[in-house]
Amino acid sequence: MGRFLVGFGIGILVGAVAVILAGPRSGKSQGIGELVDGALSAARRASDLRQQEMWASYRERLQQAKQPSMIEKRPWE
Repeated sequence: MGRFLVGFGIGILVGAVAVILAGPRSGKSQGIGELVDGALSAARRASDLRQQEMWASYRERLQQAKQPSMIEKRPWE
């Protein structure tokens, strides 16, 4: 019976912490859901920016490959 009460008490504490962290707050504070949404939005923006940088680099290398290279002629040729 004692182990049950200890487990029950720990369950109550864990549940209370979950409610406090996930519940809405007044003022400027944000809930966990809004924080996750903000983080995902920032990650998408960073991913899009990186993708644009990589495409620009790819196009630049493609243009360089199309240009004839300036090979120095050897004096004996």
